[in-house]
Amino acid sequence: MTNTINHLQYSEKYGCWEGELHVQLPPSLSSTAPYPVAILIDTSNPLTDRDTNTIHYIRDHFSNIYYSFLEALLSWQSEGHVFESYEEQTGSFVPLHFVNPQDIHIYLGTPVLQILPGYFQGEFSYYSLEFFKNCRLSIEHGLTGIFHNNILIDLAPSDTEAMLSLLSYIEPDYERWKKDFWKVTFTLKDKIFEDPAVSKQMWLGRS
Repeated sequence: MTNTINHLQYSEKYGCWEGELHVQLPPSLSSTAPYPVAILIDTSNPLTDRDTNTIHYIRDHFSNIYYSFLEALLSWQSEGHVFESYEEQTGSFVPLHFVNPQDIHIYLGTPVLQILPGYFQGEFSYYSLEFFKNCRLSIEHGLTGIFHNNILIDLAPSDTEAMLSLLSYIEPDYERWKKDFWKVTFTLKDKIFEDPAVSKQMWLGRS
């Protein structure tokens, strides 16, 4: 097996692919410097065409992908979610209210891009952006978005594995997943586990 592909190095020690991708942030963030994003693909198998297609798509469209994530966080706030920032000097949480998507950027920290080769639609794999390191909006769990191309499927203060587990519980056929599952979880909260059929209908409509 080739050990280096598309800026990724296969780690025999950890049995996964790791690397770094340099992308561009949205112009509204007033940054033109390449933005380094760590990549993880948790598989010991050779990378598929879907995986490399996805990496190339993210490289070419990261600016729009990231801005859509910021917009979703702002929309989450409009739905009633209250953001707080942890202040290390005082050891306290300070309530925040964002006006523009770009205002959120400085609180997120640096993401890890995880390609999810076991989940795909068409010629592209699903992937996640996990904001944990230096994320001041959720210091215990971080914030994660699961995407397919530029479509945000889910958003939660959780990790990728837990989010995939819930998505698969509601709809096992990952090729049917659609955008905005996070709106369903925010509406139903813990009741989302009571009747998967109700959650599925709210998310995907009638079969």
